Amino acid sequence: MAASGPASAPASGTASRLDEAGETTLRGTLPPKSERVKRAIRKGIPPALRPRAWFYYSGAEAEWADNPGLYLLLLCQHGNEVLRYIGILERDLERTFPDNVWFSMPADRETQAEDDPAANAPFIQSLRRILVAFAYYSWPLPDTSRDLPRHCTYRIGYCQSLNFIVGALLLVMTHGRRREFMKGINGLRTHIEEQVFWILVVIVEKLLPTEMYGTALEGAIIEQEVLWKYVFGERANNGLNSKRMSQLNAASFMPRDRMPPLSMVTTQWFMTLFVTALPTETWLRVWDAFLYQGEKVLMRVALTLVKLHEDTIVRMTDPMTGWKFLKGLPHTMWDTHGFLKACFQPRVAPFGSETAVRAPLQDSQDDDHEDSAATSHLGLGQASQRTGVGSVSRRMLEHYRERARADRMKS
Repeated sequence: MAASGPASAPASGTASRLDEAGETTLRGTLPPKSERVKRAIRKGIPPALRPRAWFYYSGAEAEWADNPGLYLLLLCQHGNEVLRYIGILERDLERTFPDNVWFSMPADRETQAEDDPAANAPFIQSLRRILVAFAYYSWPLPDTSRDLPRHCTYRIGYCQSLNFIVGALLLVMTHGRRREFMKGINGLRTHIEEQVFWILVVIVEKLLPTEMYGTALEGAIIEQEVLWKYVFGERANNGLNSKRMSQLNAASFMPRDRMPPLSMVTTQWFMTLFVTALPTETWLRVWDAFLYQGEKVLMRVALTLVKLHEDTIVRMTDPMTGWKFLKGLPHTMWDTHGFLKACFQPRVAPFGSETAVRAPLQDSQDDDHEDSAATSHLGLGQASQRTGVGSVSRRMLEHYRERARADRMKS
């Protein structure tokens, strides 16, 4: 997706894919999580069903039901230390998808009161309300007598990247109802804001590692160590290509280079959930799987992006050249179906390695069990049998994350 921001135009052939899960219809009850539902979601959720599916399968609906009225309570907060974050997020509002028509369109003047502040670009106003509410939610009040019934699991306030996540959620959750949302009919705007808020809470607290958006970005730093040091390095310890990529990343840390490491690129991928990197339809499909399965989907996407172009990357000797190439990679993933198929194509020995993932690091409840013989070509110029990135489980990632934390404590 270009920096102008996402759209929500459906790809052809996706309108009935989730119906593979069984009795699901646009008006019916969503089926519970299962292997069959997971496979259907990986093929793409129909745009009209996407708001309901994301809200339900992410776990946000359950959180919302357990905490009624919390979002409205947060909107009434003031006088918190978090106010120091408000100026930062205010500056980011106009930078969020500035070329997207919905984020620049004023409300219908005929249906808005002249003194209504939301009359000026309702999407921007809703973006602000959600981010401010989350800032209060994620930073405790100094006055405990005014404390909230629930807080974020770690302190954030506001972190850049959250604006893109919330903006993308607003565009998806208003699908088919944007005109009504703009007019604020029957409280629809507040209702959708509340849904977006709870999806954001689930993303930050449950689907991503802790401290991902904390004041020190500790979680984001550790996540990149997991990706580059353990997954690219140790997990594929016999793969020469993998070793070369790790060396290229390490070389960019050298003082004489003074160049940003490759992990600076991949950090942005993870913190924005690829919304500012991949083409619109591609990141929408990534989010379909991410909101269903969690963080390991992001790891698969990052691994696949590098895997598909590793032969080009390893021939580069200049870190800056590698950095620029890696930064532009996601923007070329227009073949959404082929790319997602590559992301979930199984392979026991990834990145040229002959070493399989050890069984204790696999999670039978969590692993992917796609049939590698099901497809013969990925549409990306790669043979399907040699493209998969192997099993990526939550247990494996947490194992590497614990090791990364231990290494940081020693240093």
